[in-house]
Amino acid sequence: MKRFRFLGLPVWYLALAASPAPADVKPIGLFGDNVVLQREMKTPVWGTADSGEKVAVTVGKYRAEANYPDIRQFRATRYVAADQPQSTVEGTWVACSPQRAAGLSAVCYFFARDIQKALNVPIGLIVTGDVAETLVPVEVLQRDPDLHPILNRWAAELAKWPERKPVYDAQVKEWQEAVKKAKAEGRRPPAEPNPPPNPNYWRRPGGLYNGTIAAMIPYGIRGVITYVERPLVYESRKLLPAVVNCWRSKWGQGDFPFLMAQVANYRHANPQPGESTLAEFREAQLLTALTVPNTALVATIDIGDAIDIHPRNEQDVGKRLALAARALAYGEKVVYSGPVYDSMVVESNHIRLRFKHVGGGLIAKGGDPLKQFTVAGKDKEFVWADAKIDGDTVLVASDKVSLPVAVRYAWADNPEGCNLYNRESLPAVPFRTDDWPISGSPRTK
Repeated sequence: MKRFRFLGLPVWYLALAASPAPADVKPIGLFGDNVVLQREMKTPVWGTADSGEKVAVTVGKYRAEANYPDIRQFRATRYVAADQPQSTVEGTWVACSPQRAAGLSAVCYFFARDIQKALNVPIGLIVTGDVAETLVPVEVLQRDPDLHPILNRWAAELAKWPERKPVYDAQVKEWQEAVKKAKAEGRRPPAEPNPPPNPNYWRRPGGLYNGTIAAMIPYGIRGVITYVERPLVYESRKLLPAVVNCWRSKWGQGDFPFLMAQVANYRHANPQPGESTLAEFREAQLLTALTVPNTALVATIDIGDAIDIHPRNEQDVGKRLALAARALAYGEKVVYSGPVYDSMVVESNHIRLRFKHVGGGLIAKGGDPLKQFTVAGKDKEFVWADAKIDGDTVLVASDKVSLPVAVRYAWADNPEGCNLYNRESLPAVPFRTDDWPISGSPRTK
């Protein structure tokens, strides 16, 4: 068998056919029923066929069948980890219909719905995993000493597999018996137990890239939206840019947009100012958006859940990502971000903050006062501050700090009530003006 590839102008659906002689023509799993191809770029189509086999590619328009038939989502049949990049991936494209909408990623659905309404073009979504260290080859992690802790942690976890395996095998056996019993009694079977880290674990470093993503390259894509499920605080300052740069290099389709949904407010609110691992990870996301070209950060600090790191208000997450895509991927002149800290100046006993992405102007959503601002002097002790909007700036002060040097906003796992927005109702991105060491590691700018 030999691999074939075509470069063609994309349209809306695709079919592959061989010559009349018997042969095994097989495109990779991406090219199946309901596939969506990129418009306005040359799109490769590839797979395997017998040597010398003639393969025809047919493209045409899609026939509507449901409420949102032009929204399609591809999911791999299963996430597969591998030591080496694989050449094929199996999965299916699903068109959005009332019967199938519940099976689609909610954030992706709302994102695609808004894009489709704005542009009136078919939208294809490829859903992969959400653990950053699995999304790049291991070599990317090996090249940067700051990312070695990820590999070291994995090695330590893998070393525990021999002692964990008998316990897991017993859990699987117990689960299998429970499934049989549930089926016999007409009940819903219990969920399969999750395996501990093991040699075939798809969440291992490089695992998802080798097992699933590598086979999708160089499928034509317009951009990437991402929501990282498991924050790695300090490593993420290097890891997130590494993912962006690696994918752009591997795909060879230029600096396509990367749109990141910032980690939402989560866990219980802290009544006093303090340090926060989630705030540090949000900063890593912000630094990526500020330093890597053609990236955007979507704040979700106002729509999270104290007991679930995934926002239940997935409609607004999708809507905000769609605004960013319309601006970066499609060139529309829309306000796509909430206020982003730009600079500060000390004026007597207060600090004046300036912002980018003020849109139609700054507002205190729900009315004054502004909340979740803290200020510190040279002692680096932060206290709650009074903050007020002054034109396109914010003045911050506290009668407990006579000589302020630093401000933080929404610097907490769950900064309850933070309410700085622009008039387009997009929330300000949490920030700090200082570069003092946190989590025992220096800040990387």
